[in-house]
Amino acid sequence: MKPVIFRVTTFFATWLAWVAVAFSAQVVGIVKNADDVAVQGVKISLVDASGKTLGQGLTGTDGRYLIDNLPNGKYAFKLDPLKTGFQPGDGAGYLSDKGLTVNWKVSPDAVALMTWSRAQEYRIG
Repeated sequence: MKPVIFRVTTFFATWLAWVAVAFSAQVVGIVKNADDVAVQGVKISLVDASGKTLGQGLTGTDGRYLIDNLPNGKYAFKLDPLKTGFQPGDGAGYLSDKGLTVNWKVSPDAVALMTWSRAQEYRIG
């Protein structure tokens, strides 16, 4: 009887791990200026329809950020330049279990421009 319980427990644990992976995704991206140079220290936030922030990322020295463990759904994306001297921006996109790449172009004179694609161009981590 114990081997059967072990198999059921193992199956259940494997199923739970699969469900957790299948229903959580990540957003990756890069922030660059008009000269195509990576921008460090920019905060990206994901906000759901109720206005709740579900995740945030901060760009590193290479301008890249990662926000993971997110449920599928439609999100508003908000760029906060913090103290970088660039303008903020926002946009919207749908996050599926395949993930989403959201890239930004920033400028001190114009609102940040967001572009996105379903195919991930790179992974962080």
